[in-house]
Amino acid sequence: MESPVSVDAVRQALGKLCPNGVSYHAEWASDAFALNDEEGAHLEAATEHRRREFATGRHCLRSALEQCGFFNLVISSDSDGVPIIPEGSLASLSHSRGLCVAVAASTSSIQILGIDIEKTTRLSPAAMLRVVHSLETDWVGANRIRASLLFSAKEAFYKAQYVRSRCLGSFHDLALKIDEERQTAKALYLGEQFPSEMKRYLDRLHIRYQYVGEYVMTLCWLS
Repeated sequence: MESPVSVDAVRQALGKLCPNGVSYHAEWASDAFALNDEEGAHLEAATEHRRREFATGRHCLRSALEQCGFFNLVISSDSDGVPIIPEGSLASLSHSRGLCVAVAASTSSIQILGIDIEKTTRLSPAAMLRVVHSLETDWVGANRIRASLLFSAKEAFYKAQYVRSRCLGSFHDLALKIDEERQTAKALYLGEQFPSEMKRYLDRLHIRYQYVGEYVMTLCWLS
């Protein structure tokens, strides 16, 4: 069995992903991180694994936000499950198989921000069909790692834009072109349900990815 990727390696990859003005933190889920009553109120019936991962994610969010100058935070969730963070800040959180990552920034420098991490060994052929748009099929073929990259990149985009638009989309509502040399992506197609404002920003949108062990991490942002 392959050893888990080290937190240091994940943090190094995050450092390569994040532009100036975006802070980050990563941890493996553990019992070392506690929730206060407000943050954990909805987890009374949750499994220990779920509570541990949630608490670690909140710790990562707090750590990233503290690097941006936001301190002593209690991070509860809104009715959609989105973390409630201070005015003037942006943040995004992702976790996969116990590995938690978070990014944060000030709205004075970044307009939208989303992070996603995925294991590259999990997608079945049926799941790949749900992820891959027809414009991406030739590039992906039967390559599960490429399909996992698209999964991660689309999730990062949807997280980034959701805080502003509150618009949901499926994997087939977004098609991406991947530049493997630069480890970046650009949008080829965006579904009609998304606001025209978002479509005007597509050419300025940044999507960048890094592989670390059997994981892929993708960051989406608009400066």
